[in-house]
Order: sequence, then structure tokens, then C-alpha cells
Amino acid sequence: MSMTDNAARQRLEELARLCGVLPSYTDVFGNVHAASEDTLYSVLPALGAEVNSPAEVEDALRERRLAQWRRPLEPVLVSWDAEPVRLTLTLPTQLLASTQRWQITLRREPEPMTGSQIDPPPIHETHHEGELAPSDVHEFTEVEGERFAKASLTIRHELPHGYHELHLKLGNLHAQAALFVAPRKCYMYERERLWGVFIPTWAVHDAQCTGGVGDFGTLKRLQQFVAEAGGHMVATLPMMPAFLEEAPLPFDPSPYMPVTRLAWNELYLDLGNLPELDACEAARHALNAAPAAANLQHLRESRYVDYAKLNEVRKAVLDQIVAWFFEKDRPHFDEFEAFVDHNPRIADYARFRAVMTQRQQRWRDWPDVLEAKDVHEPTLRYHLYAQWRAQTQMDELDAEARKHGPGLLLDMPLGVHPDGYDAWRERSYFLDRCSAGAPPDLAHKNGQDWGFAPLNPTTLREKGYRYLIHCLRFQIKNAGMLRMDHVMGLHRLWCIPQGLGGAQGVYVRYEPEEVYAILAIESHRYATMICGEDLGTVPPEVPEAMQRHEVHGLKVVQRLAVKLEPEELGNALETLPKRIVAGVNTHDMPTFAGFLKGSDLHDSEELGLLAPDQVAAGRKKRPQALQALREHLIRRGRLPADTKQLEVLPAHEFVSACLEELAASEANVVLATLEDLWEEEQPQNVPGTVLERPNWRRRSAHPLETLRTHPLVQQVLARLAAARKQINP
Repeated sequence: MSMTDNAARQRLEELARLCGVLPSYTDVFGNVHAASEDTLYSVLPALGAEVNSPAEVEDALRERRLAQWRRPLEPVLVSWDAEPVRLTLTLPTQLLASTQRWQITLRREPEPMTGSQIDPPPIHETHHEGELAPSDVHEFTEVEGERFAKASLTIRHELPHGYHELHLKLGNLHAQAALFVAPRKCYMYERERLWGVFIPTWAVHDAQCTGGVGDFGTLKRLQQFVAEAGGHMVATLPMMPAFLEEAPLPFDPSPYMPVTRLAWNELYLDLGNLPELDACEAARHALNAAPAAANLQHLRESRYVDYAKLNEVRKAVLDQIVAWFFEKDRPHFDEFEAFVDHNPRIADYARFRAVMTQRQQRWRDWPDVLEAKDVHEPTLRYHLYAQWRAQTQMDELDAEARKHGPGLLLDMPLGVHPDGYDAWRERSYFLDRCSAGAPPDLAHKNGQDWGFAPLNPTTLREKGYRYLIHCLRFQIKNAGMLRMDHVMGLHRLWCIPQGLGGAQGVYVRYEPEEVYAILAIESHRYATMICGEDLGTVPPEVPEAMQRHEVHGLKVVQRLAVKLEPEELGNALETLPKRIVAGVNTHDMPTFAGFLKGSDLHDSEELGLLAPDQVAAGRKKRPQALQALREHLIRRGRLPADTKQLEVLPAHEFVSACLEELAASEANVVLATLEDLWEEEQPQNVPGTVLERPNWRRRSAHPLETLRTHPLVQQVLARLAAARKQINP
């Protein structure tokens, strides 16, 4: 590379940093990778820098530098606990010709309305003023021929936790910023040494599943079963709407590709618990008469969930209920109207689904202005009714869960479907022509492209994170603990420009402390603990921030076993930290029975996800890891000494011993994957696959009502409960 080329590259990298892009990163093997110029030139326009040549880079650099210094305040400010609010101003020096008097107005956002409220709560304002003294001014700088200075202001008035609008007047200068006043630590439940079970909602089922699939009612009964066994929590995967129709509309049942993060999946409505079903004869006929009854029975008995068929049968029932409900003077209609009035986003979401049904097009093909004729009225009413009743049932489920512990452990997906409501309504929040993913690592030699757009860090801050706050609040209000998928995404996220492969991405940087402030505010508001999915390759600043703000991390036996050397494994299990959720595996891993057999390695080889040498290394390491785990459990008294002589140890005994070891640790929450208890071999998801494997579809091999008498389930849960009650030595 010539000196000229090298200088141009440096300027391109400088522009990238100003736009929040990391021009290089260190991979899992310790190698440094610099982003290609093609990648940088492709991603920068999505961040507001339209550049295609070195000359345009120079112009963009000047604009970015000046824009930074011409902004008096950062768009978002954070104040922790009761500390004074300290502001750093950036001012043109001509404004400082004489001492200036400043005025600040703070408007606090009111608390969210509840369903019983009629009038919105008042907005609270405080006013502050003072003089900018010469000692407050420092750091004089010249930028592109203009002179600026930094100045410091302090507001010593104690402010309540929450979101505030800050308005500043200083001479003829006016500035505005969002101020987050937050507890430094997230909410922590009063009790510790909790335990629960994990299973996806679609997988759990029982004879009372009127609609043919696990639903909010089934989860309620599962929560009661866990409580009877001495447990506290039920964890499941995201329960947000998915595209379940057939073409020409997109079909994608993945819980991590939701239509929106602001609504519930109507698939999980407990049809048998709808008051309107009892009153609507046509709906009961649609549910019980042949062939619907036969179809539902077949769907209940199937090994895999047929989402399209299930959605068709259930919708026929709900369509009858909705048609009946919107007739004159129906019971509970005033409650429904109050729900719609208090939830304008739900009404907007229902309209989106109604337009998609009417036009049979993805939103990118819609006209700029939608008319009444574009809205399919029955679909609009269908989604309004479904969301009302879904929220009612979620509130009932939440109340039941909080009787026995902190509440449900829900899951916040990282992204949304590119053809969905959020991507349409909030499009400025997403990076255009880019998708999120992960660089090449030990499990994916070519990197990963997850198919949804990353959030735009600039828009997030300019708009005060409103969209993200609404998404968090929607789930957190019904969660005892909320799991943040890919928590590293609060710090930085791998961004792949359209047309490039998963390995050709670049990291886009966010302002994590601002998001941790939001998590802390919302977690205390709704008494919800926060957990971050921090598995995989995570830079050290992520666990440090999580610990600082008391965000629980994850510790998983299967990952520790393959990641650590045999001599390190025992110490890691004996010294688990307190603020974690511990388990044997996750939904993105093989079941423990599959792990014992190495089925994940076979899958990775067959699908080409790992290079042959990586598969060979995995097959060599797996027996060593299992042997180290077995010997540790024997030393700890979790397995009898004579099991050392067994060539093959039954999976359920291994799982039971692992869970007992975790339960005796300091880990705040221990989760048992329910399907591990009866040695299920097939995973719920094989990462890196879409159509190659039946992901997100497998139903549990055992219905809920049999678990009370299932010997392995009872044995393992009793052992887990007993270990959690013990006091650590």
C-alpha cells in the first residue's frame, strides 16, 4: 500500500470511528481483522455518511467533526442514583465574551398508565438557573477554522428515577437532551437460590390445550406444577407474533424473528379460557365440529407443530368470536375499548396486519399513503381482539407466577422480522440495507447472518431510545426476569452490508451505559430482574458492565465442559458467581442426551458449519470433557463412585448430578431444561440452519399431566429442590 493509499485508509477509518464503526476487531483466536474498504464504504451510508471515494471521505470528515462540536449537549445524558447531574457543554467561544446566565427546565415523563386509569398522570417540571463562571470553562479547541470551548454545569437538585427532558438556555443558545436518572443496579428479587424449568411454549402441552398447542393456560398449569415441586420459575422463549400464513406473505415461525416486539403471539391464546367462546355458538361449532375437531386432534398428536394448519384452524374459531363480539352490546366491550384507548400502538399494529392481508404484499411494495380501502376490516378487528385477550391472559399468568416466586422468565429477542410491523413503523431506527450477525468463530467458520437489521445507534440516541423503551416495557411488565438475547449487542453488534457474506461485516458501536440505565429504570419500575445472554465470544467490558449493574449472566455446563481444560472444569463449577442463571444447556445447544452422543458435531459436519479439523478436534475433546465432568461429580458426591466403571452413564443421571451441583452453588437461579429429564435427543434449534432442520417446531414427548407421575422427572426435580434448600458450606 502506498503512502497515499495508507493516508486515505486512515481517513476512512477515522470517519468510521466518528460514525460508531470499529474498523478492526480481534477474533476468538486472537487474530486482528481489519474491515475491508468495500465493507466500510457499504456500511457508512446507513449511518448517515454518503461516501464513495476518498474525496467524499474528506468532506464527510469535516462535516462530522463540526457537527460534533456544534452540538451543545449530547442527545442522551445519564445520572446514576442521587448523584448531582453534571453537564458538559460544547460552546462557540464568541458566546463566552461575557459571563452568561443559564436556565434549565427538566420535565419528567409520567409513569406509564395502567388499565384502570382514565386520565393521564400530570407532567412534573423543575426549573434551575445559575451563572457560567470563568472557572467552569476549559478545553479551548479549534475545529475546521471555528473555535469552541467545553464548559461544566452541575444541577444539585435530587431528581427522581425516570426519564426527563432537559431544556437549556444560555444567551441565545437553546439545547435539548434526554436525561435518564437511574438506579446504578438493576432490581434484585428479595429471595435468592431460586430454581425453575425451561421449555418453549409450543412444546409444552396437555389435555386442556383446547387450541392444539401450548398456550398461556398451559404455562399457567406448568407454573403450578413447578410450584408443587418446590420451584419458583418457568422460563420460555419469546412469545411475540410471527408470520404463520403461507405465501405470498412471508412465513417464519422463529421466535427470534418476530413481526413486532410490542405485541403477543395470538397463537398462544388459551381458546378454552375465552369468555366469548362460551357465549358464541358459531365459534364452539367451528372448534368442535368435524373436520375441525379431527384436524385439532391430529395436530395435538403430531410430533412437530404444523403452524400454518394450526393457525388456519384456530383462526376459524377466533373469526367467529370476533364477528360475534363486534355486534351490539356485547359483554366486556367497554373493557376492550379501554384497552384499545390505552394502547394506541396495538391499534396501529392491527392496522398493519389488516393492510398486509388486504394488499397481499410486503410493506415495501405499499403506496406511500394508505387509504381506507387498503385496510381489511375483519383482520383489523381480529388482531385488536386477540391482543386484548392475550394481554388479559398474560396478566393472569403473571399473577399466578408471582405467587410462587419472582415470576416468569421471558426472553427479549435481539431483532425483528424485516417484513414486520416494527421494521415498517420504526424504520428510521434500523440500519438500511444491513443485517446483524456474528463473525466467524469456533462454531461457525463462515460467520452468521441473522437476517434482521441492526438498530441505528444515531437514531436511538437522537430519539431518546423511545422505541427500545417501549419494547422493553411491553415484556418486562409481565416478567419476573427478562433475558436479553445477545447482551453484547448493547455494546457492539456485527453488521453485514447487503450483498456481502457473514464474514465481511464490521462491528457497530453503541452507548451501553445509556441502555443499562434504561434497564435499571424499567426493572425497578416493574420489579423484574435482568439477565444477559453472554455466551460465546464476549469482550471483557461486557461482563464488567453486567456486574456493575447487577445484570445476571449465564453459566452453562455443556459450554464450560467444551470450553475449559479438564483440570479447570471442576474449579469453575465450584466457584460459580452469585449473579447468574445456571443450567446444563440452552435452546441453541444439543440436549444433554445429544451432547453425550456428539449429535451436534455430526450435524455441524453434515451441514458444513465447521471445518473438518474443527469437527475432528471436537470429537477428540468431547470424551475428555465428559470424563472430567464425571470425575468432578463423583468427587463432589453427586455421582456414586462405582459409576466411574460404567462405560456409558445414562443421560438422566448425568443431568441430575449436574443440576444438583449447580443447585448447591451460589448461582441465584438454576434452570432445568425439562426435556433433558426424560433424555430427549433432538434439539429445539440447530443454529445456522433454517430449512435444513425442523427448528422451533418439536413438541414435548410427554404431556404436562404425566409429569406428576413420571419417575425420572420427579426424581430429578426432588433432588434439585433439596440441593437448593441446603446452606452452602
